[in-house]
Amino acid sequence: MPQANGLQFTARIGELPSDLFSVVGFTLTERLSELFHGCLELASTDPGVDASEVLEQPVDLLVWQDDALLRRFTGVVNEFARGDSGHRRTRYELVIQPPLWRLGLMHNSRIFQTQTTDTIVRSLLEERGIVDSVFDLKRGPQEREYGVQHRESDLAFIERMAAEEGWHYRYQHGSVDGNQQPGLIMADHHGDAPRLGTAEYNGKAGGSTRQPSVFRFRYEERVRVAAVATKDYTFKNPAYALMHEQSAATPSQRQDYQHFDYPGRFKADASGQPFTEARLDALRNDASTAHGESNRADFTCGAKAELTEHDNEKLNRDWLLTAVTH
Repeated sequence: MPQANGLQFTARIGELPSDLFSVVGFTLTERLSELFHGCLELASTDPGVDASEVLEQPVDLLVWQDDALLRRFTGVVNEFARGDSGHRRTRYELVIQPPLWRLGLMHNSRIFQTQTTDTIVRSLLEERGIVDSVFDLKRGPQEREYGVQHRESDLAFIERMAAEEGWHYRYQHGSVDGNQQPGLIMADHHGDAPRLGTAEYNGKAGGSTRQPSVFRFRYEERVRVAAVATKDYTFKNPAYALMHEQSAATPSQRQDYQHFDYPGRFKADASGQPFTEARLDALRNDASTAHGESNRADFTCGAKAELTEHDNEKLNRDWLLTAVTH
C-alpha cells in the first residue's frame, strides 16, 4: 500500500512469487569504495518462509511515488531473519549487499607475477562470477613484477591494490527502464561521474516539502596532511634516489605537515609518482566535506550534483556524492 506521501516499495526476490512479501520499509547506505548495505523490513501472510528459499537470492527493490517508478536497487541476500507473527502477517528482515560481498568470504595466499593490477582484479572477479564490471581508468596501470595476496580475503586484496593505484569503486544498481544493467565500476577519476539535475537548497522547508530539494546542508573543513613523500629502492640501480613528493594547496592550514613512508611499494618512477599522488588524496579525502539531507530519490553514490540557491554563494557549485543513505 502507498504511504500518505505517495511512496511505495516493492521487491522481487529470486524466483519467489512477487506478492509473497510486502515491503514495509528499508534503509540502504552506499559509500565510495565500500559495499553498500541494505536492510529490508518485510511482511508476509506466509509464516513459514524458510531461509534456504531466500539466502543468496538476487533482489530487485523498486521505489515508487504516485505510481511512477523512481529508483531501483539491486543486490544479493546475505542475511535473513524471521520476526513475530501477528493476526494475519509475519515480519521478516533481509540484508542485501552487492555480489562483490562474496569475495570477502574467500581467504587465500598466492602470488600473481608480471601482471597489471586491472588484470589481477578482473581474474579475481571472474573467479566468483562477477563479469559485469567496468574499468574506467585514465592512467594505464604498470605491470607489477609480482603481486602478493598474503593471508587476506579476495576483497581485502582487491581493495588494497586499488588504494595503491588511486582507484575507487562503486556499484551501479541499474536504470529503472532496464537499459542500464547493474554492475561494478572501478575508476581512477570522477570526470565521467553520472550528472544529476541541480539540487536546490531550501533550508526553510525542514523536510516537510514534497518539492525535490536539499533542506539541510553543513559544510566542514579539517586540518590534514599537506604533503606526502615516498621512497623505495631498486637493486637494478642502487644509487638512484627513488623518491617522490606531492603537495596539496592548503590555504586554511600550515604547509609543513608531511607524511613520509619507506618503502613506498614501487620499483619505478612510472608507479612511484601516481602512488604518491594517490596516498595524498587518501590522507586528505575528508579535508573538505559536506553533510546534507534531501528528499531526492535519485541521489546515488559516485554521482555529481550542482547545489543552487544556498545563501553562501561559495557553496553553490558541483558536489561529488561519496555516501548516501536512503
